Amino acid sequence: MIKIEIWSDVVCPFCYIGKRHLEQALQSLPPETTIQIEWKSFQLDPDAPKSGMEGATQLTTYEYLAKKYEVSVDDARAMTAQVSKMAELSGLRLNLEKATPTSSEDAHRLLQFSKTLNLQNQFKERLFKAHFVEGQNISNPQTLETLANEIGMPLKETRRILDSDQFLDEVQKDSQEALNYGITGVPFFVFNRKYAISGAEPVTAFKKVFENLKSDQTPISN
Repeated sequence: MIKIEIWSDVVCPFCYIGKRHLEQALQSLPPETTIQIEWKSFQLDPDAPKSGMEGATQLTTYEYLAKKYEVSVDDARAMTAQVSKMAELSGLRLNLEKATPTSSEDAHRLLQFSKTLNLQNQFKERLFKAHFVEGQNISNPQTLETLANEIGMPLKETRRILDSDQFLDEVQKDSQEALNYGITGVPFFVFNRKYAISGAEPVTAFKKVFENLKSDQTPISN
């Protein structure tokens, strides 16, 4: 069995790209290979307000990036164009100009809940698509309820969780674990607690890790 732990944020485009690269590399493994994927919570901006970066005044993606990296809006637009081109090479068509800069805390809490239902990978994918392709506000409770319900998460319990702080401890535990490991950026992939990949590395990088894992399990002949 190969266990893959992935620290990522649902508002991180490189995390979405890295997910695709991993999935493409997994296709190279024998069909009988058992894969266990666990998504770990990591917030790039834990202080982001849930109503949007400026409260009632919503910043665009370009304005948010310009403010965060202290560059011009035109420079921010050029940055996103490069990310979009990288995403296209992995088979993704992102609408970064539509993405809503906002808090991902509640989305992470629901991701922790989805793990208990064995729906974490499906919910992670749905959140990525909602944020980066459809331009939905993934801090909006009604939006999160709808997205969760679409992939089979119980609506009543989802609402109860959103109305509380349930699973916040699990989110914070993942963040602390990342800090303990020295993880400062995402995505960050850990394979069987032995190998790691930082960033949206090419598919070949993931295949190399799988080759190393296979070699580790190959008996040494006399």
